[in-house]
Amino acid sequence: MDKAQIQRQRLEFHNRFREAVEQKGWGDLSQTALGKKLGCSQSLIAKWKSLEGLPGMDRAIALAHKLNVSLDWLMTGNGPKIGTSELSETERKLLKMWRHMAPEVKYHVYSQFALARMTPDLIAGGKLSEEEYRHKMNMVQERVDSYQD
Repeated sequence: MDKAQIQRQRLEFHNRFREAVEQKGWGDLSQTALGKKLGCSQSLIAKWKSLEGLPGMDRAIALAHKLNVSLDWLMTGNGPKIGTSELSETERKLLKMWRHMAPEVKYHVYSQFALARMTPDLIAGGKLSEEEYRHKMNMVQERVDSYQD
């Protein structure tokens, strides 16, 4: 990697780091106060802000967790931005289930979600009875309940 690529990588990290810090509402903090929030020294914060370096892996993992962003996004700009620390236990379970689903099952889930969003209109228009709706939602609930980690 040449010097220009290294500098570009540092700049891109700096921009994502700044964005994540501002999203947390910490954008106006001093480097010392920000360091305390993130569990690192003011000198490390200064180093990253002045494009003199990048965090090591252990530090990057801790930063991603404290800033509630994904490690991949923070360090590379790839992948989803959001981390998982703000997800509820149910949301984490659903995300884990989703990641292990076959594509055809994901399609079924999308269909059920679309149905759930359209249900009030379908029931009001007489195209779906409340009993049919309850039956479909019970089927979905049974699948979620039967999921094993």
